[in-house]
Amino acid sequence: MFNSIQPNQKERIQKATWLLKQLGCSSSEYADLVKEFQLSYGLAPDRIFGRKTYEKLFAALIPIKRSKVSYAKTPMPRFTTAKRVCLHYTCAHNVDGSIAHWNTKSFAGGTPFVIDRQGNLYIVFDYRSGYSYHMGLKTESAYLRDNFECATLGIELCNAGYTSKKNGLWVNPLGVVSDDANVVQINPPHRKNMYYEEYTDAQILTLTRLVVLLSLEFEFDISRLNMDTMFDYDPKWNINNRNGIITHCTVRQDKFDLAPTPKVVEFFNSLKSILAGG
Repeated sequence: MFNSIQPNQKERIQKATWLLKQLGCSSSEYADLVKEFQLSYGLAPDRIFGRKTYEKLFAALIPIKRSKVSYAKTPMPRFTTAKRVCLHYTCAHNVDGSIAHWNTKSFAGGTPFVIDRQGNLYIVFDYRSGYSYHMGLKTESAYLRDNFECATLGIELCNAGYTSKKNGLWVNPLGVVSDDANVVQINPPHRKNMYYEEYTDAQILTLTRLVVLLSLEFEFDISRLNMDTMFDYDPKWNINNRNGIITHCTVRQDKFDLAPTPKVVEFFNSLKSILAGG
């Protein structure tokens, strides 16, 4: 359940202010921004950023689509609140194909969120009541695995990932082809790979809005953004307080998502600007 934003919650107010201004609200005072939005979207203008305002804002900011393929698994019941998001890429461009792949698993795998190349968000299952396995944590402790997975909301972005030139085409290990214009070079290489498919502007905008919205809803901190360690494996991920935002690379030495492409760096810099009141 979304808890109303209180006057002493500076970081939450900064996040809400940025989100409201994304829709053109222009009042100079925070409470007036909330009222301006409420009046524009048919809500009672009480100047309180509560659950109804949050739900209406989420719908106004995020373009949501439904996949042609339904998620066939039953998520595990959520037993703890979300404390972070984990960023992934799908290794493909097709949302339906990703969900169909998750349906072949013997367990509830995949992520509750997928963002396609056009910036549309697919909500795969009810993330408020359930969770899934999406990190493949290397631990013998089922208790540790389940607690960390349950507290981590996975977000997949449709992206081919790392790629190489074969017969004149950029092809990833699964055979997914990327256009020349969408491939960027990373120097130094990320996990021994230098060429990655870039994300689209629409994806980065939706990702930024979604992460800020989720951090508001679940009240987790996204201010500790260390770009020097964001894309590296943390051998103490199970004991370090890695709340807020992690990548799949944080918890797995054998994964490549996400690489620090220019658009990904832009995403993290945008978050820093938002939290600074920009």
